[in-house]
Amino acid sequence: MPSVDFTQYNSVFTDGGISVEWTPQDGSGSQTIQAIPLPPAMPDEVMMFPTRLWVDFESLSPSPLAGDVITISPVTYVIARVETETELTGGAVLKLRKQ
Repeated sequence: MPSVDFTQYNSVFTDGGISVEWTPQDGSGSQTIQAIPLPPAMPDEVMMFPTRLWVDFESLSPSPLAGDVITISPVTYVIARVETETELTGGAVLKLRKQ
């Protein structure tokens, strides 16, 4: 699998990205975090994961997990999959499904 260079997204992220509400399952309470919307990586992912967000994974505590809830006002999503890119960017791609 080819490595992905998210350097282009890092610059957008530092300029703000979008604010989303993240609610971890661990009961620690919701947090507002910054995220960058991404298009589906592969055509077959459009149906499975129509919404993807890049986040600064290393700065989040606790770490996002499948089953956590993300609200991009007014739509609520569940994280279906977390794909970390920590070795490249310190980030992760959250693949979301509507709740």
